[in-house]
Amino acid sequence: MNHSNKTHIGGIKFSEERAHFTIHCPHSKKTNIDALLQLISDKQINIPFLCHAAEPTSTRTSFCVSAKDAPLLSEIITCTTIEKGEIISHYQVGSITIFPHKNNFRLIAIIMSLMESLQLPVYSFATSISALIFNTQYGQLCNIAKQLTEIFELPENHAPFHPEFQLRQPRTSMTQ
Repeated sequence: MNHSNKTHIGGIKFSEERAHFTIHCPHSKKTNIDALLQLISDKQINIPFLCHAAEPTSTRTSFCVSAKDAPLLSEIITCTTIEKGEIISHYQVGSITIFPHKNNFRLIAIIMSLMESLQLPVYSFATSISALIFNTQYGQLCNIAKQLTEIFELPENHAPFHPEFQLRQPRTSMTQ
């Protein structure tokens, strides 16, 4: 595809490596996602991606934490007495964020088709006015970006895809 036929987008960003969790629970289980999220907060674990859906017969909550926090989160899930339903965990997950820059939802279909053609999973997806976020295999983010830049035109002064630095606040000790 030549340069003039490409659709302009505002940018592409990668996350750090993450762990992805999905909790699917029938309403009959009366899971308490609020309580689980409070336990995660109490341990000062950041949740950079969270998506919750209530369906007629069940709820589904998907969220990501840093790969560094995954062991602590697994411990919380294992040790908690909260009824959780089915929990699906994926590790070595990355988020690719695409900034559509005044484009319509047609971009979602293009990106989903690309993911399917690359035989990559989409563990979860969210959108806002300014961003499309796909969670998939961390090791494939560069390959996805390469494919996307063949379809989309990035701004001339586009920042690097990978974060150049990370800010992490040290956990404070909590006395109860």
